[in-house]
Amino acid sequence: MFLIYSYLISRIITQIRIRYYSLIAYLLFISKGVRVGKNLRVTGPIDFYIHWKAKLQIGDNCWINSGFLENPVGGFRKTGLYVGPDGVLIIGNDVGISNSTIVCVNSILIEDHVFIGGDSNIYDTDFHSQNKVLRGTLNDKGDTSAIIFMRNCFIGGHCLILKGVVIGEGAIVGAQSVVTKSIGANQLWAGNPARFVKGIPIE
Repeated sequence: MFLIYSYLISRIITQIRIRYYSLIAYLLFISKGVRVGKNLRVTGPIDFYIHWKAKLQIGDNCWINSGFLENPVGGFRKTGLYVGPDGVLIIGNDVGISNSTIVCVNSILIEDHVFIGGDSNIYDTDFHSQNKVLRGTLNDKGDTSAIIFMRNCFIGGHCLILKGVVIGEGAIVGAQSVVTKSIGANQLWAGNPARFVKGIPIE
């Protein structure tokens, strides 16, 4: 009986904590002019920077894990969102993000029903120029290119998704992959750099 009560109490505490972090995240987002859909669920404190000229939109029923309790994969880090002055970050409906970092200075589109595994990093920029003269100066902006995650794709834990990549509808990226090339629909890719492994049967 004690174990049952302990479990019930822990679940109640968890739900209170999720409601608290979800409300705080929602209020912080709308204070920055972010369009937030219904039923945003956040499980821990998140870090974000949104430039006043940037655009961030979050759809309905999105779930953001941040911390160890709800997802131990990469759980010793927070989820972080950075949207620069010219950045456009669109997150669709029913999207799950766990303990990951998204840096958007150009454009990142995450369509509906996309899952991004714990400790993943998504960068639409190189951050620094390949030109050694420019590197580290005020004119050092690096190359940027848009990233698109199409519907129902799944990104495994500890992945790195780099600029200019399109992840096709229903595609899967294996854990700890470094994705530098676009992936077709219903394909499984994995490795560093990520390579085609096999097609995924469409049921």
